[in-house]
Amino acid sequence: MRQWMPLWAVACLIIMSVGTVWLRLAIVGTSYDINQADREIRELQLAREYSTVKYTGLRSPRRLELLARTRFGLSQPRPDQIIRLSQETKEVRLTSSTAVAPKSKKTRHEKQPPRRTKVSHKKQQGHAKKPQSSGKI
Repeated sequence: MRQWMPLWAVACLIIMSVGTVWLRLAIVGTSYDINQADREIRELQLAREYSTVKYTGLRSPRRLELLARTRFGLSQPRPDQIIRLSQETKEVRLTSSTAVAPKSKKTRHEKQPPRRTKVSHKKQQGHAKKPQSSGKI
């Protein structure tokens, strides 16, 4: 006579097989997500490097000098256009700028003269005395 496996053992094998397949699929999906994130990180790093190189190139002194000469028509200053400041001149400028007191502004709390208001013609008539009627008809 043949020996058969118990029914519960077959059920356990099927459940274990389905679980193993499900775990493998989850691992493959997670690996795909990780690879995609790594690819995106590499692309962003390349874009950052490109932007850094471009930024550095735009700020280079040679390029700025070329732009100043060609686009804006600037040139090196003549000797009479150069003003050299000594330490004494800087100190004089600092003391003269701090010696001038700013104009004081009136605050709301200071007493201000009363405002003159225009009284309209109708209001002036309203304050005039009305003649009293005698009540006789």
